[in-house]
Amino acid sequence: MSDLVRPSEIPILATDPARLGEVVGDLSRAAAATYRRGETVRTTYLSLNHHYDAPETAELLDSVTSVGTLNEELHDAVVMAARQIELCAEQARSLARSLTGLRKRAEQLQNRIDPTDITDSQRAESEAIRGALHTALTDYRATETHAARTITDLLAGHSGTAILERAAARSGAERAVALMRQDDLTESELAELDRLLATHAENDDFAGYLLDTLGVAELARQSARFETVDYLSTAPCSPGDRRPAHSLTVGLANVFATATRTPDHLKDAPPESDEFRAWLRTPEGRDWQRRTDAARAFAAGPEDQSMLVDLRQYGPLLDLMDPASAPYSPQFLDDLVADMTDGPAGSSYEGVRFDPERRDVDRLLGISSRNPDAAAMIVDPDRNSRAKDWIEQVAQRDLLTSGMGEPDPQLTKGLNQLLGAAATGLVEGTDPTTHAAPPSAKNAQIAQIIIDQAATDEGFPPPLAQALGNTTALYLGNFNDTLNGGVVPVFEHGLDLDHSKAVGVLEENGKYEESFDIVRQGQIAYAGATFTYLLSDEVEFEEATPAEAAALASQAGGQVVGALTSARADAVFAEEAEGLNNGYKRMSQHFLTSVTDSTVGRFPALGTAAGNEMIRLNESLWREHDTKVLQEAKDERNEVRASARDQVAKTYADLMDSTTASLGYTEHDRKHYRDAASLGARSGFNEISAEFNSKNKS
Repeated sequence: MSDLVRPSEIPILATDPARLGEVVGDLSRAAAATYRRGETVRTTYLSLNHHYDAPETAELLDSVTSVGTLNEELHDAVVMAARQIELCAEQARSLARSLTGLRKRAEQLQNRIDPTDITDSQRAESEAIRGALHTALTDYRATETHAARTITDLLAGHSGTAILERAAARSGAERAVALMRQDDLTESELAELDRLLATHAENDDFAGYLLDTLGVAELARQSARFETVDYLSTAPCSPGDRRPAHSLTVGLANVFATATRTPDHLKDAPPESDEFRAWLRTPEGRDWQRRTDAARAFAAGPEDQSMLVDLRQYGPLLDLMDPASAPYSPQFLDDLVADMTDGPAGSSYEGVRFDPERRDVDRLLGISSRNPDAAAMIVDPDRNSRAKDWIEQVAQRDLLTSGMGEPDPQLTKGLNQLLGAAATGLVEGTDPTTHAAPPSAKNAQIAQIIIDQAATDEGFPPPLAQALGNTTALYLGNFNDTLNGGVVPVFEHGLDLDHSKAVGVLEENGKYEESFDIVRQGQIAYAGATFTYLLSDEVEFEEATPAEAAALASQAGGQVVGALTSARADAVFAEEAEGLNNGYKRMSQHFLTSVTDSTVGRFPALGTAAGNEMIRLNESLWREHDTKVLQEAKDERNEVRASARDQVAKTYADLMDSTTASLGYTEHDRKHYRDAASLGARSGFNEISAEFNSKNKS
């Protein structure tokens, strides 16, 4: 077979230069006509200035002036967009001519060759054709990319271009649909589709056209189709997802999220509310209802499905939704959760350990947690008992892996994230930003359920330690205030706590390494904010001086870390002590038992006596070993507590030092504050540790 270029390798240009020329003409004429009519309106109103005298005259003329400015901007934007399209048309005509000429050269070359004797000159001609083809295509793509970027910049940089933006989005949507309907896409076509999705996926007109034209099932199929495209780099990971999401799947997921979103003013309106029902009667509301009903019907599967075969499509729907960087509407997510948990007030989170349906529920909750408004709506205690019921179900359910016998965090990952987001108003309950809104009354209401559960005798289920840690960390102001009653910054909507409940919840956090780390780091950050607050002009001290207030805050901080550390040290000690009954001790016992069994048959008396003596000696040896290791573990536990006490005292002193330095305090005053913070933190730590030890002994 010849490896020389063939005519079929030379593509036929899909772009119609003539049609592009018509678009340029239409845009140019529309720009001119719009500008003329706008100017006529503006000059007409301005001419009334001499004949019209009323209180609203100035306001009217100001508005007309702004309309004239927008008219000029729109005219300029349209003219520049038309120019970019004209450049594309010129390049397309040039490319079409080049492709025709290259195709003829390839035909002539194929007609001249002898397949059994291809000459070097013929190979050189073939490579020259391929090189010219690559150059022509590269030039055209560069022109096309530049035009697209320029027009995108026009849309972003000029006001008054909504009509042009809608037209660009609609044109892009039609092109995206055409590309997705092709069986095979070249790299350039994949890049074009990727660019269209990146540019327009969060545009309502673009997203609505794609979803309405393709449908949910086809959109999900396209997402699966593009999941493993190799040539494009992967996009950043979705929140809480360790797998990198492909940029094409992110774009399609954002299309679905955009086409099913609701207005911002409805973010707290549940589906059954009068406000939301009234919106459903609007054209936008009817579109939302139609699209979300179609998605839920797709997920539920065919109505006539057999009882023996599960035809539900929740997995494919979640595969489509998962990579999105844009949040989904709270009402849509609430409806989906209700569908999967048996009704609007459903509370089922249970299931067989590895049941795909249970995993799908948890996965949906993880997706929902990326929109804190949705998370709060789903577990709103005024609507249902999901938060309390799900926590109890996780505590009762044996969420263990079959191999390790330990809690599998992946089984409740989504619920962890949802409860944290619902209780804090933050995505996954962590890392509040400078401009993050404080928790709402609804967030605090859900947080109270989590805190109350942690304060019960049953404690909090270990698989949900992340949710407990994030909730406690955000409301540390309430814990500090409860522990010292001092002047500390707290949220308007906080928790109902007393001393015993606060200490109990902190100790519960200390039992689990994940929540321990979250709350400890949160307390250190809170200490810095507290010191800055106490030494600022926002606090007017009466009886207490700033230094005394700082010492009280440090004491509360020491109590917080003391409760965490005491419980954590005991948990680690218990884990190590429990491990003494395993390992080599058990192996040696099995070995001696086998020796006894092997000798009894041949020398019954001797074998039994020898075996018993060996077992007695082994038990004595291990008893001494256990005593030594237990004492070492106790010593280590005490060392951990002492070290933590010293560390927290130093940390609080350093925080106070940096705060007073930033406020320009003298070295003498800074030392005074450092010492107060260090002594306060140490005192609080010792106090709570003594209380913890006394409670455990009793």
